[in-house]
Amino acid sequence: MPKPSFESRVIAALARHERAAGELGRIKKGIVAELEKCPITIEAYQNSDLNCDFINVSEEDHKRLWDGSRVRHHLHQALQVTTDDGGDYDHERKLHDYEIRAELEGLGYDDNQPHACPHCLAAWALIERRKEVRHEFGVAKRSLRQLGKSAIKVSP
Repeated sequence: MPKPSFESRVIAALARHERAAGELGRIKKGIVAELEKCPITIEAYQNSDLNCDFINVSEEDHKRLWDGSRVRHHLHQALQVTTDDGGDYDHERKLHDYEIRAELEGLGYDDNQPHACPHCLAAWALIERRKEVRHEFGVAKRSLRQLGKSAIKVSP
């Protein structure tokens, strides 16, 4: 099978790059949309106005709902969980990806399952997908750079 022409390789690389960039944009919007559906996020924003000034919120509620300028939704809480299970020299560690997923599914260590949330779980699935798409985006970008270097060699 003959090698594809330089032009067709450039077009394929551009299409690959654009597909990955577009998917990254869709994933980003999807993560935000899912986190906005979390009951904690809804409660946090119901207690603030358009200027993010908090209305009729006690200090305790504010700390429960917000971590600085970030909402303490279930995903945020699950990302803060630490465990000494399987850590080096009994040091605490953050949860692994599969443990975060289990916490959000309601299969975690705590019997009360305080981090279970279908919306945060959907956001976590998108975050995991984003890792794969970022890798694909990097491969596409390197391919374009390589084709650009080849073009420089043959151009006058």
